Amino acid sequence: MKKIVVTIILGVFFLVGFSSSAQAEWYTCDVLNVGATATVVRARLTDMNGAFTNRWFEVDKNNKEIVATLLTALTLGTTVIVRIDSIEAFSPISIVYVNR
Repeated sequence: MKKIVVTIILGVFFLVGFSSSAQAEWYTCDVLNVGATATVVRARLTDMNGAFTNRWFEVDKNNKEIVATLLTALTLGTTVIVRIDSIEAFSPISIVYVNR
């Protein structure tokens, strides 16, 4: 009986731990603005499927590849596919691809 109770408790902790952890998601976005502060580059994005609109996200300014990709999309007027941990404002962008 003791083993069953311990197994159930561990199972609950296991499920709660995974369900509350943030999962990075992919979004197809329109790039509206790209700008810099002293420490970060910010991009204002709108998700094409409506998950968020006109929301600012951040990129470490030393991550020049992501910054260049965002600027390229802005210049060309194309959408991007971004991977972000949260859709909360100023969440970090970890990966970005330019769409055609």
